[in-house]
Amino acid sequence: MLRVALITSRFPFGPKEPFLLEEVRELATRFDVRVVPTRLARGTLQSHDIAAAVGPRLGVASAATLAAAAGEIVRRPVTALRTLATVVGAPRSLTAKLKNAATFPKALAVARYARRERIDHVHAYWLAAPATVAYVVARMNGIPWSATGHRWDLVDYNLSSTGRRNAGFIGDARFVRTISAQGAQLVRSALNGAGERVRVVHLGVRLPQPPARRDPVSRALRLVCVAGLDPVKGHADLLHAIALARDAGVDVACTLAGDGPLRIRLESLVSELDLGTRVRFCGGVEHSRLLERLRGGEFDAAILTSVDDGSHLREGIPVALMEAMAAGLPCIATASGGVPELVDATDGILVPPRDVEAIARAIATLAGDAGLRRTLAAGARARIAAAFDVAQTATTLARLIAESA
Repeated sequence: MLRVALITSRFPFGPKEPFLLEEVRELATRFDVRVVPTRLARGTLQSHDIAAAVGPRLGVASAATLAAAAGEIVRRPVTALRTLATVVGAPRSLTAKLKNAATFPKALAVARYARRERIDHVHAYWLAAPATVAYVVARMNGIPWSATGHRWDLVDYNLSSTGRRNAGFIGDARFVRTISAQGAQLVRSALNGAGERVRVVHLGVRLPQPPARRDPVSRALRLVCVAGLDPVKGHADLLHAIALARDAGVDVACTLAGDGPLRIRLESLVSELDLGTRVRFCGGVEHSRLLERLRGGEFDAAILTSVDDGSHLREGIPVALMEAMAAGLPCIATASGGVPELVDATDGILVPPRDVEAIARAIATLAGDAGLRRTLAAGARARIAAAFDVAQTATTLARLIAESA
């Protein structure tokens, strides 16, 4: 069986990456998988039930890391120095060079681990530090590597330099998988002629059994927004839209599931708009509990009002929205980033980003038409089954890895 090392940002995956668990589980049924985090995470490494081994918990500059790195330099000094020159060289910005230099000792230590474990292929989640580690591991051991690009990492230091986009050593990967077509365009533009190595393979979710919908406990349209309280998620637009809908006579309530740096500001906005009885902050919700709530009939629809924050940071294809749709919830979403690849008129209502009035009209439309909600809910599940089922998407990724190795 092919031995594959998955280089991740952290493990356990944490509140911002729980969606990776299902894909790793699927890959672990096809390969002998090792999960190697680039950063240490709090909590036990056994908190995820996956049929995969977990690599060593090496600090960035711990004694064990530095000793292993020194051993690799002694073993292959020329290759090590050339690899270091590549990851810290032009056209990287100074910040990128410093980040990759700081990552390099741990990457060498992981290279030693990979050789001892007889790893055949290295795959990185994502194109930032994990890709740096994967490249170093591959160069030091003469094995192929690949990477997945998600969202923020598509405009992060390994794909961009001061004033322009450039892929640098990312172009050495056997393939770069992006989770959206828009992401693929960004990577292809940086690869400067090697764009044929870019593959679009969606992230996927589990499709649960058809939910047993129960009658609403109130006449209010019960919305849920699952998103970190970050600028790119556009929560302020959502709150203003709810206020507009309320003022137009729409009975609507919304649960905000997620936490982040904007919480205090958004709580103040809820008070200013007098939405205290209509908007509930429930903070970070444990992933399995969140799925139970999505599938249990507590909500009538999902909503996500993401924006382009002005620094080219925008949505990929939001897994939280996929999970809501898989649970049989129609959705309202803004056409930000890769969202239009997921949501169309068959499964939800798509509106322009930052258009508060359009968001309010969409809320009013769903609130006033139970038949439309049922039709869109069926379309949402069908959409996930057709293009975002993790069993299918992971099979495609596994095939790319196997062909590369």
